[in-house]
Amino acid sequence: MTILKPKLKEKVHIFWLAATAEICQAKSDRFFKELVKQSFPDQELHKTTLALIVDASVTIQYAILTGKIKANQPIVVIQDYCLKVLWPDQPTDYHDYLNYVIHVAWLLLQECFEEIAHLAQEKLSTYLDSKEFNSQYNLPPADGYLEDGTPVWSVASFAKKTGQSIAEVNEQLQQLSAEEENPLVVIRSTEKVFTRH
Repeated sequence: MTILKPKLKEKVHIFWLAATAEICQAKSDRFFKELVKQSFPDQELHKTTLALIVDASVTIQYAILTGKIKANQPIVVIQDYCLKVLWPDQPTDYHDYLNYVIHVAWLLLQECFEEIAHLAQEKLSTYLDSKEFNSQYNLPPADGYLEDGTPVWSVASFAKKTGQSIAEVNEQLQQLSAEEENPLVVIRSTEKVFTRH
């Protein structure tokens, strides 16, 4: 079961985007040089290009996290999305270069996915252990995490923290969802859960 306030889901996205920017910034220069040698020998390396690659990587990651695009869509769909979001006013004769930048950003994201996920998980774990989080949400420590870094709590953890039965906690969760203006998001999930190390 995943239990999230809407603002917490936004925090999860922020940690993913921060990790994406950090890892892509660190890796883009080396990755781009190697890629240019192998696949795009006619392209020149520009520092501006590296910055655009990082911008496109973060934009793609955000679009995937929020469901605006899917990771398995063809690159042309991802390129069209990024052109509309990042560079809607650029002349069409500049689109070949920007599509190339977006393509490299997508390849970089795929190359660095595990590192990004690990860093996002670290950032999220630090936040979940913080006083700010505990005072804001009054939740027990997360029992684990979904593959995207979303924290997961069991009903048993809430029951233990509050001294209630599992049935009582389930009843309260249903009542909260019905009453609150911004209710908890409760997702009963069979997704793979990763426990903290």
